[in-house]
Amino acid sequence: MAVREQLGLDEAIMFLNEVVALDRHAIQRLVGERQQCNQSLADHPSVQVGGVPDGRWEVGILGILNGLFGAFGPEAAEREGWGPIAAVYEDGLLVRFERTDAPRVGGPRG
Repeated sequence: MAVREQLGLDEAIMFLNEVVALDRHAIQRLVGERQQCNQSLADHPSVQVGGVPDGRWEVGILGILNGLFGAFGPEAAEREGWGPIAAVYEDGLLVRFERTDAPRVGGPRG
């Protein structure tokens, strides 16, 4: 397979859904994994990181992927700081990825 020089958001989501179909449990564990990160990564303008009660920052693969595609800005105030890719769970299981602004079909966003 050739290297893809350009990849759009919809193509990335389609790929993520392909790998979910191949091994849902492995991808769910990967998406659920968080690693401690430093303040410099936490300060990145588009990578999503989460704080933990003891003041540390943690990042996961979805936060990195969302950082690649950017974050919603002030023009979408209700989603500000969110990335464009959402993980969708039903009954605690990862079922698919979709655009954050996609119409909801059910289950909370991850």
